[in-house]
Amino acid sequence: MTVPDPKASFPAMGAHTPAPGEDAAADPGAALESAGVTSHAVPPAGTSPTAEARWREVDVGGGGERVDHRYPNDLYFAHLSLYRFALPFARDRRVIDLGSGAGYGAEWLAAHGARSVLGIDIDAQAVAFSRDHFDRPGLRFETMDVTAIKGLPAGGCDLLFSSNTLEHVADPWAVLRAAASLLSDEGVLVIAVPAVVNIVSRVQQLSNPHHLVIWSPEQWFHAIGLYFAEVEGWRHLFAHPTLPLDVHNSPEECRINEVDFAFERMPDDDLRRDTLTTVFVARRPRGDAELPPIGAAPSYVDDSFVRQRPRWTRTPLPLEEAALPARPIAALPGRALALLRRGGPRALVAEARRYVVWRLRRREALRLLGDRVGEAIETPRPGRGPETESTAGQAAGASGPSDGKRGAHESDSAVDEDGRGSP
Repeated sequence: MTVPDPKASFPAMGAHTPAPGEDAAADPGAALESAGVTSHAVPPAGTSPTAEARWREVDVGGGGERVDHRYPNDLYFAHLSLYRFALPFARDRRVIDLGSGAGYGAEWLAAHGARSVLGIDIDAQAVAFSRDHFDRPGLRFETMDVTAIKGLPAGGCDLLFSSNTLEHVADPWAVLRAAASLLSDEGVLVIAVPAVVNIVSRVQQLSNPHHLVIWSPEQWFHAIGLYFAEVEGWRHLFAHPTLPLDVHNSPEECRINEVDFAFERMPDDDLRRDTLTTVFVARRPRGDAELPPIGAAPSYVDDSFVRQRPRWTRTPLPLEEAALPARPIAALPGRALALLRRGGPRALVAEARRYVVWRLRRREALRLLGDRVGEAIETPRPGRGPETESTAGQAAGASGPSDGKRGAHESDSAVDEDGRGSP
């Protein structure tokens, strides 16, 4: 998900008008409003004091790539809002959450009316955490690689949902093929991915060693269309009328929840609009005869590519986070005391370590990326008009095509050993 500039103003959300004959489920915003889904206040089911104690000082964040329900700040609710978007497709349906992480989203769908929810994640610790914290009928979690799904029946799923997962996998094509097989004829695929829409967001993605799929919205639209006959692109917007979005705040400072985000359909030929995350909704999975042959060369419409995991030691922060001012040193003792009271000495030591690493990564990001990003913001992309500062600051993990074409076979050169991206 994009880490937006907290000082930036977000674009106003326009209403999506359903096409003639379009039902409520085809317009998630309208369906949510008519269903009266306005609150996140569903307590985690089946969480025991023993489980809470066992996990109190365990970090399941995956190196900063996951959020969980124990730290409900603005960033958490931005992620949870993606599950809320998918709810009209999930109610009374069989759901698979690909990359379920800490389990809060699968739990939310199960609590709001999904017939069954299966959360799949490659991280055994995250799956164990989810099982310990969320226990209700019809909800289960399994450790599985989303690129090698096994043991699930073809056509046995009505909604296949994936939030901020597919950018991490080495073979997104395998996931799309599996999705077309797992979904029923009336099934729906909903995926949320970073919006790689300009040079700034491309550098962001290259600077994250966990992100392997550096694809533009046009490439995602094209790739999904090879496996599904209908594909839609949606914007993910912060829609609170007065409060700013601060993804770095604490739960105590948070004043929003998942209903403060909105979604807007994008034209198929204009997928680079300001957005926190790019969301795709796909229907009508293609039959085996229509799918690309197994083993065929990947099909690209631009210079998007999939890279191998970078082998560098210094990982710079994403640009928007690096540009934020560090908290005043004078404020640190008070925050440390509050953390010590809340989580104990081990939590304080872990947080101190994270803070030191954050400062080092921030310094590295500014050293590596500052000048190049400043130039990119001022240089309009040919044929699309000038990029605005708002676009650069808000786009979710965004990145635009570079001048030269580059395919997946050249992925090793995407990032050099000192962490410098090659946009």
